Amino acid sequence: MEKTLIRSKNMVDDSGSRFTLYYWMLSREILDERNNIARAYGVEVEKCQGSLILEAERVENLYQKKQEILDFIGRLADGTVTPVSLLSLVDDFVYEIEEAIS
Repeated sequence: MEKTLIRSKNMVDDSGSRFTLYYWMLSREILDERNNIARAYGVEVEKCQGSLILEAERVENLYQKKQEILDFIGRLADGTVTPVSLLSLVDDFVYEIEEAIS
């Protein structure tokens, strides 16, 4: 699994504590439905204070196109998505895609 930093945001919470959100692109090789080697992309969001990781969450294998995961990570960062909200947001996103396909 490869992990590439795409964006980071310095933040301050309600109590005045500073932290940084890191938005990572995950990638790895997989076999597609034709048994060809392909890449699968996912995302990880970390909330850190200095080198201490306070929270982290990841979702693997969301896309097989790099530009799509980069666009998705951009939307997450623009919306200041935290690790706590990542999974429910991805669930909503996948549901919307499935509904559009149906």
